[in-house]
Amino acid sequence: LALAVLSTRIRNYVITCMMTTFQSLLPAYLDAHSWLLQTPGLWALGDWPELTGRSLAQGFLVQYALSDELFPEEGMRQAHQILESLHGRESYTGSFWPGDHVFTAAMQSEAINYLSTTLRAAGSAPDHLSSPTHRHLATEDLDDSATRSHGTR
Repeated sequence: LALAVLSTRIRNYVITCMMTTFQSLLPAYLDAHSWLLQTPGLWALGDWPELTGRSLAQGFLVQYALSDELFPEEGMRQAHQILESLHGRESYTGSFWPGDHVFTAAMQSEAINYLSTTLRAAGSAPDHLSSPTHRHLATEDLDDSATRSHGTR
């Protein structure tokens, strides 16, 4: 999201397991987050979902994990409602997934398919984005990363 707001070159993007309202993080969830969600002055620019309106991207996908220990479900659902009202279905897609704060193989496939489809429609997706080899490598690389971070596959 931050890169999409800062760069006009971002045409479409995916946010995975990192969308909620600021208020839903208080007081119980804020301590679990890095400086990114606690940047001084950030909240003055708008709530986290409202920051998406500062991007010139054509569209984005948000993947929510319903049992995410870092974000309360209520805040995710509030963010989803805000995003639908700000952007509509033509530029915002939200998907809710079972599970914890993890980027599963199925979520990776959804993200790759979303970017491949939307960037190709915009005339900017390289053909290799949707190739079986790229999908395999991307999934394998991310699965290995998830294994290192979470200890399970």
